[in-house]
This record gives sequence, C-alpha cells and structure tokens, in this order.
Amino acid sequence: ARWLLYILHHKPLKEMIRITYFICWLTIKTASAFGQEETKTEILTLGNNPVFVVDSQRIAKSDLSKYKPDSIALVFVMYDTSAMKIYGKDGKDGAVVIETRSFARRKFVSFLRNASRQYDSLYSILGNDTSFVYILNNKVQSGNYEGNLSSINEDLFINLTVLTKDQLEIQYNIKGKEYGISIRSTRPKNLSSGDNNL
Repeated sequence: ARWLLYILHHKPLKEMIRITYFICWLTIKTASAFGQEETKTEILTLGNNPVFVVDSQRIAKSDLSKYKPDSIALVFVMYDTSAMKIYGKDGKDGAVVIETRSFARRKFVSFLRNASRQYDSLYSILGNDTSFVYILNNKVQSGNYEGNLSSINEDLFINLTVLTKDQLEIQYNIKGKEYGISIRSTRPKNLSSGDNNL
C-alpha cells in the first residue's frame, strides 16, 4: 500500500476537487515532515465499492460527509491485493483508511509513552502535552501535524529527546513552550518520493 491521491467516484465536481486537494496536501505535508525534499502524488482510482475505515471503525461511504477536512490527520489508501489481505473479499475494490486528529493524537501519545520512559514520566507528571512542542527529524510540528506522529511505529522510531525551554529557544527560536519533544524517525517506506517510491 502507498500514500496516494484518491479521487472519490460519483461525487459532484466541487466535492471531488475539495477531497483531491485535501488528500494531496496531506501526502505532501507528511512526506515533508519526514525530511523528504520532493514528493509526487500519484492519481489512481479504486473500484466502485472500496472499504472505508475511520478511526479503526468501518463506515459507509455516505458517512464521509460527516467529517470536516480539518478534523482529518491521515488518509491511507490500499489497493486490491493489499486491501484483501486485511478485509478479505470486501477489500477487492480497495480501502481508504482515515484517522481523525483526536484519534491520531491518542495513538502517538500512547506509542511515545511506551517508547520513552522520559516522555512517559513527563507526561504522567503534567497530565497532558499542551506545554510540549513536537519536533520530527528537526522539523518543528505545527498545525495539523498529528498524522505525521501517528505514522511512527517501532520499526521507524529511532529515539526521543526531551529539550528544555532554554534549549528550545536556542536551537529552534521557540518561545512559550516548556518542553521540546525531539523525535528521530526513519521515513515510512510507503511515502511517495520524487525519485522513487520508498
């Protein structure tokens, strides 16, 4: 399965353009977060009845309209064989797996707490991560970044370093945050690259 641009079939043109633009933006944004200098977005289509999954729950295609673009963190598209390995015959037309920002946040916080004792200890003391700024491969994360961090798993994760307020200001010119969570990770192999598909 690869990060791909997906155009929903049988949608009004305006809606198709909106969805196409949004997924293209997510693809480029995620690739950039992992230190990829150049990306390309491939346009492929799924069958007429792909499986739709939001936050690990299968939904009907009609339910997609309930989700606003700015609530979505991650869109992952699987085609035929890859989808059938997970969803059986239902996946013969492919699958679109979506994570909302809130789901992606819970997922990456849980992963980082298990991956780093230092992060877990700090999170336990503070009870949340509102005083943190996340930095992925030396790129400061802002805006809709949850999908970037949610993509990290134990195969990609290298290490995590907690930076102090002073270190944040000196190294990244960031003020107003108490801690920097600097994460090093390898790039997911399913990101599209300008040179090849990694």
